[in-house]
Parts: sequence; structure tokens; C-alpha cells
Amino acid sequence: MADHVAERAKPALVTTFGWWALTIFTLVIVDDLTFGPLFWVGARLVGQIPTFIAALVIYTSAQIILVARATSETPGKIASWLLSRLQLERKNVEVAQREASLHRRAASATGAIAITPLIGGVLPPLLLHRTGASTSFVRKLSFATAPIYALEFAFLHGWIPGAF
Repeated sequence: MADHVAERAKPALVTTFGWWALTIFTLVIVDDLTFGPLFWVGARLVGQIPTFIAALVIYTSAQIILVARATSETPGKIASWLLSRLQLERKNVEVAQREASLHRRAASATGAIAITPLIGGVLPPLLLHRTGASTSFVRKLSFATAPIYALEFAFLHGWIPGAF
């Protein structure tokens, strides 16, 4: 009986890991492939330090502004467009379930900060907002999550490409 359960659990574990990897890959790649090449070019043409600083400032500011706009009564055209790119709801049921599990991990400020390097600085505060966190709290939280993800992005797309 125990062998039968172990055999069934093994493929489930592999499938679960695969879906988690796909979910995180999708969340990270969408951002990196959309905006990363701009900073790669900047790093090669202008240099590491200016591009790193530009990416850090732009990404921190944009994420804080996006969270503020997304939590306002009328987000506006640009914020609505960017929010639609985040695709907070997935159409594929399997991906939606795995992503919902990932979103539940951002159920507190500590969880939101911890998961920021994986899913960005905008999504964790917005997920907390959806679960009932106050607008004021969520906006303040973005002042922590935004620079964390901006630093990661600036290093990956502003510093590293200029090093080679």
C-alpha cells in the first residue's frame, strides 16, 4: 500500500515542480523580455554604472507609481495597460492554480517582501490589496518591494551586460 502511494506521489511532485517552474519562468520572463533589452543596449552603449542607476531609479519609481495608480479609484490608461500585462488572472486552470498558491505566499508584508525577487515589486502589494489590506498599507509596502525588485532588475539588465 505504501509503495503504491509513493509511486503516485512521485509523478505528482514532478508535475507540481514543473508547474511551479513554468509559473515563475512566465512571471519573470514577461518583464525581462519586455524591458530588459532596452537596458542591455544601454549597458553596452553607455556603460554599467549609468545604466544600473537608470534602471534602479526608473524601476523603483515606476513600480511605486503603478501600485499607487492600481489602488486608486481610476487607474488611468497607462496603469490599466501595465496591469493587463501582469495578467492577474490566468486562463489555463493548471497555471492559475499554481499561481494562486504562489500568491497565497504573499499573504503578509513579510511574505510579500520575500517573494518579490520572484514575481516583482508590483504584484505582491496588489495581491495583498485584493485580500483586503488597506490602500495605505499596500502603498507603503511598495516602498519596500519596488527597490528590491528594481535592484535585482538593474543588476541583471544594467550591470551584467556592460561587464562583457
